[in-house]
Amino acid sequence: QDVADVLTGWGDNAVQLDEFAEVVGAHLNESNAETPLPEDKEVQSTPEGKTIYTTTIKELSAGYYLLCEGDMDTPAEGENNHRAYTKFILELVGNTTVEAKADAPSIEKKIVPPKVAPDNNEADQGKDTTVASVGDSVYSDLTGTVPSMDGYDKYFYIIVDTLSKGLTFDSGYEYFLSIYRENGELADTVTKGDLQHNPFYTVTPTVNGNGTTTLKIVINNAIRLKEFAGGKVCFTYRATLNQNAVIGNSGNPNSVHLEYSNNPNYDYQGGNEPTGNDPMGQTPEDYVIVYTGAVQVRKVDSNGKALTGAGFTLTGQGANQVKVTTNKFVEDNENGTYYKLKDGTYTTTEPTPETTNQYDDPDQKYALEQTVAWTGTNTTSTTITGMVGDEGYLTFGGLGEGTYTIEETTVPTGYNKIDNITVTLSFTPPEGEITTGQETGTWSATYKVGNGTPGAASVDTDGTIHFQVE
Repeated sequence: QDVADVLTGWGDNAVQLDEFAEVVGAHLNESNAETPLPEDKEVQSTPEGKTIYTTTIKELSAGYYLLCEGDMDTPAEGENNHRAYTKFILELVGNTTVEAKADAPSIEKKIVPPKVAPDNNEADQGKDTTVASVGDSVYSDLTGTVPSMDGYDKYFYIIVDTLSKGLTFDSGYEYFLSIYRENGELADTVTKGDLQHNPFYTVTPTVNGNGTTTLKIVINNAIRLKEFAGGKVCFTYRATLNQNAVIGNSGNPNSVHLEYSNNPNYDYQGGNEPTGNDPMGQTPEDYVIVYTGAVQVRKVDSNGKALTGAGFTLTGQGANQVKVTTNKFVEDNENGTYYKLKDGTYTTTEPTPETTNQYDDPDQKYALEQTVAWTGTNTTSTTITGMVGDEGYLTFGGLGEGTYTIEETTVPTGYNKIDNITVTLSFTPPEGEITTGQETGTWSATYKVGNGTPGAASVDTDGTIHFQVE
């Protein structure tokens, strides 16, 4: 009764009531609470996609009560908590309605056009997929919402971006973080160069054992974002598509999530990052994907048999750093797994009495020695040259969309030089929303020799474009 008398004297003093709630809340749990949370709750969804939980607690005796949320939809083992808890609610019981006002932030990643400064009005919308050549720069926006931080004395706000092996963080780029108000107005920008006198945030790239890179952006003293509640924080950086890039229909994913304080009733410790016990929420991963393609040309004679001794040079705006691949087969009856066919190609299918006549020598095995060389100066319009392999094949990998010219610069002895080949690469991104980073697109191409009629090139299951010329 003495406590109730004091509380009554405070009236609606939110500061004093909040402090009292923090003291009592630290000792409130399911075992000592007078009234556990009922199981019967009503769940509603709003047109904006929010979820509203309504719980009715009946037959309470007169007095002061603290209403404490339990583990809201406790995540399964290995999953993350994507939600936020509300401040403890202190209320004099008559018949009354109280509203929990928890606010969890969200984040999304978009690939954007080259940027050296923020937009004056909100962050770029961007897109979830793009096509690039190896060596190209890829610009990204990581845009997180700023939640209401009511009830918090300390708040953690940490952006975690993961780059696949095929993407390299560009530490030399003047990356920047922009803050937008709730109405979309640009409030402030802190560039990499500003951090010496204004350490608003830190950026830490870490190369992992599997070749991926974790990029962590920590907002220092994040509680100061409170005045921008309802607005956005946008970090812009640049990466380079590197020589580890996956080529073809499968892309190079990049994902981001946000780690944030989610319980205003907890006394958070630590500096700008949580300690091991600080309760934190984590948003689901948001993905983007970068794709790059390949062209394979095969040189044959008039009978369709593989013709060696030919060399080709590729030029085009997307030829920056190009993976040039050729195959050589050496006789090896002990370790070899290939047989040579009469058309000059090789197969791992063993000859049978019915197919022996298709083999150059059914008793001779071959081992594959593949030659891979990265060629190019990391600038546009690089000239890339390579020789065909034993099967007449030559592959140029790591190309973006566009038109390329392939010239026969080494002509096999006894043959005439063919006219230049023009090939145009196109890419169709995956349909629907990117949700896993595993979505595949589709490469296609047309080509023509000299002024001949254009034709559609074939596409391998992995997305490599290929065609043959006589």
